[in-house]
Formats: sequence, structure tokens, C-alpha cells
Amino acid sequence: MGPWHRDVRPPLADAFPGERAATPERLGPYELLEIAGRGGEGIVYRARSIESGAIVALKTVAVPDAKLLPTIRREVTSLSRLRHPGIVRILNSGTDEGIPWYAMDLVEGVELRRYCRAAAGSGVAAPAPALPAVLTVVRR
Repeated sequence: MGPWHRDVRPPLADAFPGERAATPERLGPYELLEIAGRGGEGIVYRARSIESGAIVALKTVAVPDAKLLPTIRREVTSLSRLRHPGIVRILNSGTDEGIPWYAMDLVEGVELRRYCRAAAGSGVAAPAPALPAVLTVVRR
């Protein structure tokens, strides 16, 4: 069994109370620098590769049931194969002390959700999602 099949705990105490006392300093070969965002599925960190020094976005994945790990692993593996200018590359993945994570290129700027809300509030039409193009790329 690979690294995705170890003991599974939700990522961190501040996102999932009672599970972990503090934010780890490292996950896999990455030093965690700061929290970049939070969501229902985990926490995204600005992180530095210990090997290359590259700054990346490192996302932890909350897995409430170990039976979901193979599905998450397949999704991350499939996404890591995609190469398109409009898709953020997945660079690396694994688990550390039972915490599944994956590292991606860091995209600087405003979160898309925040951008769309601001655009809608200003009377400027928010950009329409290019869903058909994305689905075409994913199907390939």
C-alpha cells in the first residue's frame, strides 16, 4: 500500500476542532509558511520546498473516512496529469502523519470567488465560466 493508505485524521485543529493541537511546521518535503486559504475540504498553505526552495500552494485534504482515500488518490493522480495554461499544475502529493496533501503551483492574486463577488457587486459582469472547454480538457 502507498502513502495514501495510512491512518487518516482531518488536517488541523483550527479547521477541525479537537483533532490536532497546532499547525505543523512541515508536511512532506515542504516547510509551511502561512495559511493561504481555508475550505470545507481542507486548508491551503503557502509553503516552500525544502529541496528546491520553490514556493508552492500546499493543500491538505480532510478525509472523514479512510475508505475515501483511494478515490482522493485517483483524483489527485488524474489531475496531476493535466497540462493546460488554465489549470494549476499538481507538483507532488503524499501523506504526512496521516494527513493527505498535494502541492500545486502557487497562483498569486485574488481568489476567483472573491473576484466574481466584487465584479458582481460593482455592476461589471463577472466572467462566465468556460465549463465546456474545461470538460473537454478533462475528458482527454
